[in-house]
Amino acid sequence: MLRTRDFYNRFDFLGQRSLAGLYNHAKDHDTRQRRPIISFLLENAGITTTASDVADAMRSGLKIQWEQVPPEALKGVLDAAGKELGIPSSMLQNPDLVKPLSIWAENLWQLFAILNGM
Repeated sequence: MLRTRDFYNRFDFLGQRSLAGLYNHAKDHDTRQRRPIISFLLENAGITTTASDVADAMRSGLKIQWEQVPPEALKGVLDAAGKELGIPSSMLQNPDLVKPLSIWAENLWQLFAILNGM
């Protein structure tokens, strides 16, 4: 998952230049309408976050910006959690979100907090 600081990295494929100009262009774009810059760029590029992307990011220790995870990816995360716990995702309860899951590096408590406005 891209983070703001990633745009300032120098990339070999760009001849050691960064994507700072792209970031600034998106930040000032008229149609962004206060959406997060990275979400705006990904949407315009037709790139969607998948449940697999979220799992990979969690295993890598990245903080997940749950409010930016699209509904389809969120469904995949919850379906995978339910599968690992041996229950349908529609039957997950609050305590299930704090159980450690082998496929995720952390539990889903952070997601629970976002969904409940904590």
